[in-house]
Order: sequence, then structure tokens, then C-alpha cells
Amino acid sequence: MGSNITVVLIAVVAAVIVGAVIVFLRRRAAQDDSLPPPPKLGELVDYTAEPVEDDDDGRSGGSFGSLSEQFASLPLPVRVGLLAAPFLIIGFIVIIVVAISIGASMTGPSEPTPPPLPSPSITIEKATVVRADTIHVIARTTNVPNGTTANVDLLADGEPFPWYIPASATTTITGGQFELRLIKDLGAPMPQEGVSYAVQATVVLASGQQAQQQKALEIPTVGGIREGFFGKVSSRPPTPVPPTEVPTPTPTVEVSPTLEVTPTEGIPILETPTPEPTPQPVLTARVFNGGNVRKVPGGEPILDQVIAGEEVVLIQKTPDRVWYQVRTPRETRGWVHYTLLEAEDLARVGDQVPLEGTLPDEPPPETMPDEPPPETTGLTARVFNGGNVREVPGGEPVLDQVNAGETVELLQKLADGSWYQIRNERGNIGWVHFSLLDQEDLTNVGPQVPVAPIANQEMMKHAHSFYADVLPSSYQRPDHLRPAPRQGTGAAWAHGHDSDLAV
Repeated sequence: MGSNITVVLIAVVAAVIVGAVIVFLRRRAAQDDSLPPPPKLGELVDYTAEPVEDDDDGRSGGSFGSLSEQFASLPLPVRVGLLAAPFLIIGFIVIIVVAISIGASMTGPSEPTPPPLPSPSITIEKATVVRADTIHVIARTTNVPNGTTANVDLLADGEPFPWYIPASATTTITGGQFELRLIKDLGAPMPQEGVSYAVQATVVLASGQQAQQQKALEIPTVGGIREGFFGKVSSRPPTPVPPTEVPTPTPTVEVSPTLEVTPTEGIPILETPTPEPTPQPVLTARVFNGGNVRKVPGGEPILDQVIAGEEVVLIQKTPDRVWYQVRTPRETRGWVHYTLLEAEDLARVGDQVPLEGTLPDEPPPETMPDEPPPETTGLTARVFNGGNVREVPGGEPVLDQVNAGETVELLQKLADGSWYQIRNERGNIGWVHFSLLDQEDLTNVGPQVPVAPIANQEMMKHAHSFYADVLPSSYQRPDHLRPAPRQGTGAAWAHGHDSDLAV
């Protein structure tokens, strides 16, 4: 590039010099043409009739003389300037060329302009109300890197509608897609029929590029979902009652007295078989988020815990459908909050679950004897910090101690995972606090340890009070005591029921 500029500059200077010479010569020729013609031969001219005019330089006749004579007649500074002008121009060109060459060597070769980034796009595949307070959204993206934040808005006639908890409307892109559930805020306005509702998904890249799409909200009419979404009293279709048939009068027939038949030996008497009750269908739902199984809705004691991914049997529900009585895979019967169950399963079978009080309750025994621990589980953990081995969780007496580095067998645990019954290397069985065990080992095998069926509530109180005393309030429970989070969801949407989440 520098050589091209040099050639152009030299050509321009040469053109200027050549142009100046041509202009000078043409002006000289024009001056020569303006001189008076010479006199004709034979005519007498009286040169004494007119005064002789002298030029400024003393030459008579007004002749200009040759080029050299004209140059010699110029003042000395002008002559020096004319002689030095070509050299100055050439030096100036050389300086420019050298400067361009040095600049090019310092900057190096110019980097190629990167091609423009492909435009991101987003496609909403599902935007459906799966429960009166939940909207399920699934979307796919292209040209959007993993980890990019995606935001979802609910629109009413094209305007933002503040119906959901903001924390439930944000998630991250993973594998070119995302899934989340918009959860209704308790103080949100109620949707109105006749309004057009849509879900809008937006992603913004670090480069400033943006992708956005809207999809009309699908509101199913089955299962009371539409009525619940619009805040109406559940208007499930009533069970059709067959019309009462009016009996047709029939003529009275007199019947003679019944003849009593005395059974005779050897003659069998046929008995009318008693019809067996029709078995009720088994209604099940998957666990969406792990949490507590309670003896009564929202109350104590905690009987067990459900784990995300498990399938439970739905027994009955409260009239407001907030609590469901379930039977866990460990045959524990108790109440769980509806947010712990898969919304799509509840929408499918929730209407068929009997209301509380319509089924005979199975009264639990007043006291449940402690079952002996299993002979062996094969589940082990290392001791992280030495401590006491107690006869009961958090209580006396102290039976033994475990030492850092030992390996113990995990026999069973409390429902909240705060205490583990172990068998140490000396064969002693007792309870240790989970903080004494290696947290990595508990994360790997803790979920597999069976829950102990302990009914003594005083023992549970000891365990909980000890748990509160030995750990500061800022202590974060380890991963094996937390539920596995679903993408785009969190405990923030529990609507005040976060005590029923295993956090």
C-alpha cells in the first residue's frame, strides 16, 4: 500500500512540473506573437520620429531576450527559490514515503474484518396453563450460547400482565432450549375472560443481538383449569343423574301364603353370593420437588420425605386442593403440599382424587414401635470430624465415639437427614450428627439410606434442638439435604410453604 502511495505522489509532482513548463512556454509564445510585424522592404522608416522606450533593465525596444537572459534578470532570492523548489518537493515526497513505510511496519498487517454473527432466534413450543396458578413454557433457540439468560413475560392484549412471581420468569439456555413454569403471585390481579393472553420469550446476547417471540396462551377447558385460572368457582361438569322413572301402575296380584320348605338332609341349599365392592382406580402422581410428608395438612409431625422423581399414590385431597394425602414408595401415608407434585399429573387425575372426609381414614397407631435397624445396607461414609455416638438422636447416653478417618456403615436416618444411625468399626450402633460425616460421601449415598420409622416425638425434638444448637444460623445445609432443582424453578415460588420443601 505504501509503494502505491509513493508512485501516485511522484506522478502528481511530475505532472505539476510538466504543467508549469508547458504554461511558461505557451505564455512565452503568446508574448512573441504580440510583437509588431517587421517593416516591409523598400519602405523608408524614420526611427528618429518616435522616442526610444527603454525597458526597466536598460534594454531598448521592449524585447524580452532569451530564457537564460530572463532568468538572469530575476532577483537573486527568486532564482535561488526556483532552483531549490524541485529538491524541496522531492525531499517532501521522500519524507512522506518514509513515514508511511514506518507506520505500516509498526502496525503490522491489518486483521481481517470478522464476519457478522448469525442472528439468534427463539421458538416457543409450549405455553399452556397446567394449573390455576402455573403456566408451563418450553422454547427452543438457535445461535444462542449456553448460559444465556432467557426471560418470559405474560401479556394481556399486548401489554405486560403482572400475574407471576418475577423469580419464576427467568432461566438459562441449555442445549439450545429452556423450560420454566410461571408461578402466580398471591397478590396478582385475576385474569379476565375476553382478553387475549400470550407468552413472550426474550433472549439478549452479550453482543447486543436480541431474539423475541410471542405465542398465544393455551388455557385447557378440562379438569377445571380454565375456571381456576379465571378465578371462578370450580365448575366441573356435574355427574349426570339419570331421570327418575315414573313407575307404571301394575295390577295387584294376590299371592297365597308362602309355603315353608323344610330342608331335607342331603339336599344343598344355594346361597346368594355377596357382590364384591368395585376396586377403586389407583391414582398416582410424580414428585416434582422433594419435600416433607406430614401427619396433618401443614402441621407436625413430619413422617417422611418425598424425593424428586418418585411416584406416589394419591389418596385424598383438601377441598381447596392445596394438600394431598399420599402413600410413598416406603408405604408412609401422609400429606404433602401440591407444589411438590407434578402439575401435569394433578391436571390429569386431580379431579378424580376424593375429597377429605369422603373416605374412611386409616387411623395410625398411637405409638409405632421402633423397628430394629437393618442387618446391613452396604452404604458407608468416612468420618470427617470425630464426635459422639448417641443412643438416640441428640440425646443421652453417649455410647461411643467415632474418629476422623474411620469408615462407618449407614443404617438409617431421620426424615430430614440431620442424624444418621451408624455401625462403627468397633461394631457399636448409634446415632451421629451428619456434620461428623464426609459430605461428599453423604451426597453420593445419603439419598439411598432408608428413613427410620421413629414415632417418639420427644426424640425428634431432641434431634432438632441439637441441630439448632451445634450449627450457626448462617450454616448452609449440604447438597444431600437439598432437593434437586428443576431448570428455571426455585424455592422462591412456594407461596409461604417453603417449610415443606427439603431445603
